[in-house]
Amino acid sequence: MSEYKVVSNYLVFEELNSDSIGVNFRAGEIQNRKASKHQLLTEVYPFIAGNPDIWKRVNILLDGIRKSNIPNLYSPEKIIKEEGSAKALLIYPLIKGRTFEKVLEDSMAKDLPINFDLAFSIAIAIADLIDTGSSIVVSGQKSFHGFLTPDNILIDYDGKIYLKNYGIFPYLNKTDELFNGMVGKYGAWVAPEFLRKEKLLPQSDIYHLGYIIYRILTGEYFSYSNGENFDVKFSNIRFNQQLPSSDIDFITNLINFFKRTLNPDPTKRFINMKEFKDYIAQYFHIEELSSVTFNLAYFMNSLYLETMEEENNRFKKELAYSLPEPKKDSAADSHLAESILAGLEEQKSSKLKIIIPLLAVIVIVALVAVFFINQTQKAAKEKEQQIQTIKEMEDRLAVFQKQQEDAQKQYQDQLKTLETKKATTEEEQKTKEEEIKKLKEWRQQQEQKELERIKAEQDALRRQQELADQKKKEEDDAELKKKQDEEKKKTEDEARRLEEERNKVTEGQVVSLSDIDEQPVKIKGAEPVFPPFVRNKYAGNKGINILSNIQIDETGAVINVRILGTPPEDLANIITKTLKKWQYKPATKKNIKVKVWMPVSFKIAF
Repeated sequence: MSEYKVVSNYLVFEELNSDSIGVNFRAGEIQNRKASKHQLLTEVYPFIAGNPDIWKRVNILLDGIRKSNIPNLYSPEKIIKEEGSAKALLIYPLIKGRTFEKVLEDSMAKDLPINFDLAFSIAIAIADLIDTGSSIVVSGQKSFHGFLTPDNILIDYDGKIYLKNYGIFPYLNKTDELFNGMVGKYGAWVAPEFLRKEKLLPQSDIYHLGYIIYRILTGEYFSYSNGENFDVKFSNIRFNQQLPSSDIDFITNLINFFKRTLNPDPTKRFINMKEFKDYIAQYFHIEELSSVTFNLAYFMNSLYLETMEEENNRFKKELAYSLPEPKKDSAADSHLAESILAGLEEQKSSKLKIIIPLLAVIVIVALVAVFFINQTQKAAKEKEQQIQTIKEMEDRLAVFQKQQEDAQKQYQDQLKTLETKKATTEEEQKTKEEEIKKLKEWRQQQEQKELERIKAEQDALRRQQELADQKKKEEDDAELKKKQDEEKKKTEDEARRLEEERNKVTEGQVVSLSDIDEQPVKIKGAEPVFPPFVRNKYAGNKGINILSNIQIDETGAVINVRILGTPPEDLANIITKTLKKWQYKPATKKNIKVKVWMPVSFKIAF
């Protein structure tokens, strides 16, 4: 299995891509020599992390976005920055999906283009996220993204869209290093006001959304240089996919859309996201449909179905990988062990042949405990405890050795005194031998007591370690349960909020035909009437089918007609005018009148 790099206690598996803040890696925090889960690690560019003024603003903004708790504004769980270092790491939950930049590249490479309706639905969904994010107020003003390049947009396999690095660049000083870094990376993607080193505005996001649509529909990158005639830029525009209509009015509206998003003058773009979305709804008949997530999920699975299983297998292997066992000995511990063993070697000439092995056992137990402690997660704190434990063992050993040396010297002096004592009579000799015997028995008893005391201390040390381990386990279990409970509550609250949002209905809201309670009922409207010259033109034709979708608003009026397929234009125009005169009893959901799209078909015979 591959060897992976370790960065700040994170196991780094693979470099993924780069964006406006830094380089992104798939990684995982190390616990027990394994990655606990997959995460996204962003290594911030040195020209951002290494500039104290810029990094201070980035750090504050990232933390502010995280605290806003807006789910689809992708924010880091943790920020790692060493004081005085030019290196900073951002740790995010990993999203299983791709950046929008990668989606664009792969869709073109696999000849599976994003169609017109899906492209504009994505743009509306992103605009909705920016509208939601504008509830965050910075320096008294509503926030916006400011650098909405495709690598800052993420799409997961379930069709959900996330915005990374939201609201950062509008508030950064454009140093030469920052400016050159962004222009060198993005080129034509950068908004004109950034190139002019002017202030970024909410209209900068509109420019990027327009650029994305232009890239999808034409397959080209948009470019504009000072002095060029902006209006002429679109005179020879070519599209790389079939548009919903080739009608001249439709094409004109599409070109006007590009002129009001890509204009180098921000004041000539749409003034806000509402105007941007209203234009799309009015001229391209694309609403804020709830089906965009489903359609985008279907597209993502079609695009990446072949690689998803392979990706899952790779993820499993990465989480199964274990780092090699660390080397047991450190320099400090090795020096300590050598010092203790050297002291023990010096005692070989003494008569403490029973006590010394027991002392060696205690030292070995201490060293094993040191090695075990070194493997725990809280290495810094426990290393300090380990040093204190070893010091106490050294002090205890030194005191014990001194006591034994004194006791042994006293014993030898007394023994020598008795052995040199003169005994002139048999009775005195017998008394001398008894005194020597008692002295030796006393010494043996003292040694036995010391052995028992050492054993008691050893048992107490072991019990102390067991209690410490148990306490640590209980604390870790409690912390884990607390995090799990918080995560569960957060997930349940989010699910409840989304369910309430999904079920929320307002008058005039666009609702899918399958989700309404009461279908619209036609109450007024004549059948189409064809003039004589039209009847003569199609005389004898008995099988012309015309399919259409009509949008009925909350008053029952037909406000939009979409003719499907390519029927004869004159017949389609008559059908359209007829349908717009029809009146319905409006559709309802939860007794609230709503807008709905409904199919209507005609079979015409002449």
